[in-house]
Amino acid sequence: MTRRKKPPPQRKLQQITDPSGWTHVIRGPPGIINPRTTDIRLEHGETTDTKYTLETYLDRFRKHYLPTWRESNCFKNLSRILDRDILPAENILITQCICLGLGSMTAGSESSSYELAALISILEILGRKHHMQDIIFQDPIFEPLDQIILKSLGYTVVETPDAFSKLNSTTFLFAPHLECFHYATALEIVTPILSVGSDLQMYVEG
Repeated sequence: MTRRKKPPPQRKLQQITDPSGWTHVIRGPPGIINPRTTDIRLEHGETTDTKYTLETYLDRFRKHYLPTWRESNCFKNLSRILDRDILPAENILITQCICLGLGSMTAGSESSSYELAALISILEILGRKHHMQDIIFQDPIFEPLDQIILKSLGYTVVETPDAFSKLNSTTFLFAPHLECFHYATALEIVTPILSVGSDLQMYVEG
């Protein structure tokens, strides 16, 4: 009588999120995937050590993300709106900028770097008329290197939820893709003079 071979162990389904922000369900060896050997971001938030240093990120930002954004039709259209409608307006005074929910530029999706490029370009245009005393960033998922990068650019990084208390009626609020709940938190405090963010109607319509 021959013994039956034991079936191979079932490999567990695991969720991973790649550097582009897409979530995948895969079968892997039993246990937890080691982020140091897979070079991916896991669903529960563990990340690999970033591939960047301050110098290498700024170099890539200046040579890739910023020029790519400035060559886009989106930037050209946005620039026209700012030049035509915002800068000439006499009833608009902007004294600070607050950015909420940018995401990690060094351990998350590349979209965060493009959004930073967009913000810097907008600030350059607004700066032709408006003197902003402070540029403030808040996101609980910032990595230490993200904070170092932003501070090296002359910006202020605050802990969540400190930025909400700094909002006022002369704030330019930059919050692309911010969830409705956080928008509500910000807008309950004050209505910023200018904001760039998600279309709130999509939340209203479900």
